[in-house]
Amino acid sequence: MERDYPYLIVGLGIAGLSLLRALEERGIACFVADAGDAHAASRVAPGVVNPLAGKRLSPSWRVAEQLPAALAMYRGLDRLFGERVFHEMPIVRIIKDEAQRDYFEKRRAQPMAQSYIGAEYAPGRWPGLFRDPLGSFEATESGYLDVALAVALAQRHLEQAGRFAKARVDASQLDIRPDCVRWNGMSFGKVVFCEGWRAMGNPFFPGIPFKPAKGEMLTLRAKGGELPGFPKAIVNRGKWILPLGEGLYRAGSTYSWDILDETTSEAGAGIVLAALKEFVDAEFELIAQNAGVRPIVKDYRPVLGAQPGQPRICIFNGLGSKGVLAAPWLAAQLVAHLEEGASIREMDIVRFG
Repeated sequence: MERDYPYLIVGLGIAGLSLLRALEERGIACFVADAGDAHAASRVAPGVVNPLAGKRLSPSWRVAEQLPAALAMYRGLDRLFGERVFHEMPIVRIIKDEAQRDYFEKRRAQPMAQSYIGAEYAPGRWPGLFRDPLGSFEATESGYLDVALAVALAQRHLEQAGRFAKARVDASQLDIRPDCVRWNGMSFGKVVFCEGWRAMGNPFFPGIPFKPAKGEMLTLRAKGGELPGFPKAIVNRGKWILPLGEGLYRAGSTYSWDILDETTSEAGAGIVLAALKEFVDAEFELIAQNAGVRPIVKDYRPVLGAQPGQPRICIFNGLGSKGVLAAPWLAAQLVAHLEEGASIREMDIVRFG
């Protein structure tokens, strides 16, 4: 039977966008359906690409493979859309305490971590702006993706090609046949669910042990306008702040495993603002606040592949807080798996039986 499209991608967040581009780069046109949830994690995500993660400054999982793929894809989006969505800039890491200082000394001696360490600064590098009694350093090959803008431009790209539907795809709507899957009057070879934490309610994937985490992010205006001397960089000391221009800054973010909703809270804003006060000598006005739920799996690995026993129903999920760094490489792995049978190792959904 001739199908309308080889793939239906359900969800246009960072996972769906990365899968779309991985397929298009192989000349495979697919159809995308997305409900347009304004609070989806990708639409409120900071989009930071950071090769050295967390308090211990450890190189992110498979960063040597993921980082080149991410940079290539996001630079390509700038060219494809004719609009800047990826902002390359260093991450200034302000050493938080003596324990982190020890970790930094260890990372400097490790070849992989060392390759992502740029300039180092003695204490007092940022007088009147940042408090840095233990010094700071720059993490290189980093930046941030304006995820919301990238998704909006991708949607426009798809709409112009007649390959997009603003719709929520429910499992009960799918007519799964031996030779295709039918939905909304169209036929597809495979359906790939890229629906973030909402996959917890998808009956096709009942055995995945999700452990989602809510995050809140702020848009701030510095009182008095632009902060003099603020570097063109993302500044991180546990929490992060990045310049948007014209006196605006984005800052975040929180982690909460207890209340999983997409509503903002005074407590969330308070956590971020209190953390900023510990290292930024400035006053801010809260302009906007966003919340989303990160799709995390309990073993902290993404989950990819076809549902066991149902090869036409697939998943691309569990990207967690490192999704913007990992998604392009993971999408390429998934496409190679679905098209050629390549191994996806510890990421495969079959690990959950």
